[in-house]
Amino acid sequence: MGGSEGGQKRSSINLSIEGSNKYYIDAVINRDLDNEWRFIGFYGEPDTARRQEAWDKLRNLSSRRDKTWLCCGDFNEIIRQDEKLGGVSRSHA
Repeated sequence: MGGSEGGQKRSSINLSIEGSNKYYIDAVINRDLDNEWRFIGFYGEPDTARRQEAWDKLRNLSSRRDKTWLCCGDFNEIIRQDEKLGGVSRSHA
């Protein structure tokens, strides 16, 4: 079978972790190649009183725009008031 299971081709990815903490994982894909890019997996603080810390981390990461990057994850933000169930209404600020 040529070293693959079920006839599927195995492939690898060139990934290196640049940094991480409880809010993000910052990785570089294809380091030192023409198609090098950054991936940031982000998790926003669910406690609104502490949310600024997570956003400050993301702002700091975004300031290093030396290559194409993608950021995705759970930002724990409400975009529209109808997304919130119960409790006190949140301001748009």
